[in-house]
Amino acid sequence: MRHFTGYLVKVLVLLGLLIAVGLIFWACGSSSKPEKTGDISYTVVSEEEVPKELQTLIEERKESEFRLSFSEGEELYLVVGYGRQETGGYSIQIKELYLAGDVIYMDTELLGPLPEETADVKDSTAAPWIAVKMQQTDKTIYFE
Repeated sequence: MRHFTGYLVKVLVLLGLLIAVGLIFWACGSSSKPEKTGDISYTVVSEEEVPKELQTLIEERKESEFRLSFSEGEELYLVVGYGRQETGGYSIQIKELYLAGDVIYMDTELLGPLPEETADVKDSTAAPWIAVKMQQTDKTIYFE
């Protein structure tokens, strides 16, 4: 009987571990993208339109990937940078920027140089970033 009890305990522990691992994989595989509840009005701004203090923050971070938000008066800036790239010619596309309950959700994508541009940009480097300006809010920012 003692041998059977030990075996049963081992089986139950193993079963518990398998369930726990399965739950972890299920949770990691589920979409973390929040559901859209509204649109947000925003403007993509150029480097010249970015406040000086924000320009300094971008300069300090641009060698590595970064995401930041910056408030000035009634305006909120969201900035996404992709770090130093081997060549120039990169751009950033805003895939999604919307309201999801109490969250502002922003998803961007780095686009590489077009094949016909490769020869023109191979001798340069870039640290691409994009900034958007919107009305100030107290909502949480979620960068994808």
